[in-house]
Amino acid sequence: MSSRFILAILCLVAAAGCFTGSGRGRPLGVAEIAAQNRANLSRLELGMAQSEALALMGEHEVLGVRGEANFRNPLRREHVRDKDGRAIEIVFYFVRGETWEDAPDDALLPLSFHDGELVGRSWAWLERNVHKYGVGLR
Repeated sequence: MSSRFILAILCLVAAAGCFTGSGRGRPLGVAEIAAQNRANLSRLELGMAQSEALALMGEHEVLGVRGEANFRNPLRREHVRDKDGRAIEIVFYFVRGETWEDAPDDALLPLSFHDGELVGRSWAWLERNVHKYGVGLR
């Protein structure tokens, strides 16, 4: 075999490794993303910059059978303002289950940011502070 052929094969193998999400030769599944989100939660600290917290939690996309995105992590975001007009962003990460479709709220982890800083990382925090901020959740 020619050295060019061998080099081409090695390049193809290396390039294929760039397209996997789990390092095991295939993209991450929904349950694996949920497990990864739970593990990353323990590394979050209140007061952390929003950009740092979101980078730590990561963003993932699981593609459907026809290539369309059928799951995004974080699953959803809500932008609201408190009674004084201060911006609050609530970012919901999937942390439990095998499918995200019609996921109950307890399958999601809300991260709450105020003025670009992580101020809450649980439903309990949201429930305690929802009136303080005047947040209307759906």
